[in-house]
Amino acid sequence: MTVLEDDKTETAKRLAEREKDVEASVDLLGEKNIKLKELHQVLEQKNVELEEKERAVEAKQAQVDVNKNAAKKLALVLAQTQADKEKLKMETAALIKPEIDKCNEAMAAKDSAIQALMNERDR
Repeated sequence: MTVLEDDKTETAKRLAEREKDVEASVDLLGEKNIKLKELHQVLEQKNVELEEKERAVEAKQAQVDVNKNAAKKLALVLAQTQADKEKLKMETAALIKPEIDKCNEAMAAKDSAIQALMNERDR
């Protein structure tokens, strides 16, 4: 064989090896693309799940805000009810006191009369 033929043979071998390397690289690149697509799908699913969770958190926060406002209103109503109850209690006491005083005076007069009768009887 001549040097030229040896070079052609060597070049052909190198080209064949190079072609095998390129094919292996293409196969590997295809596998990486598949894996990348799978990861992209997983990422998209995780983004959808995250958005759903964010909407749920927003809905819960809105409910918390509603509950806070309701609690504030209930606290105001409770405070007003307690104030009204105390006012009614005082008004009732003011209305009843004269009657209680009259009853106490009548009881005192009755007790005095009974005592006077008992004193008269004992004499």
